[in-house]
Amino acid sequence: MLEQQELHQHLPVNCSSAHLSQEDVLQTTLRWVLFLALHNSGMNWGRQGMQGMQGMQGGEF
Repeated sequence: MLEQQELHQHLPVNCSSAHLSQEDVLQTTLRWVLFLALHNSGMNWGRQGMQGMQGMQGGEF
């Protein structure tokens, strides 16, 4: 009974804090995804650019 009472007391607080933290986590995740996507695309673009330069110099793409 004691555990149930504590659970009910903490429920609304947990819900609101969980909602806030969920939004924070979502924003952080989105930022990381965007950062990683930009970083990866930048790295890939750099590699393709290097390959393209080498290919042009070597006569093959």
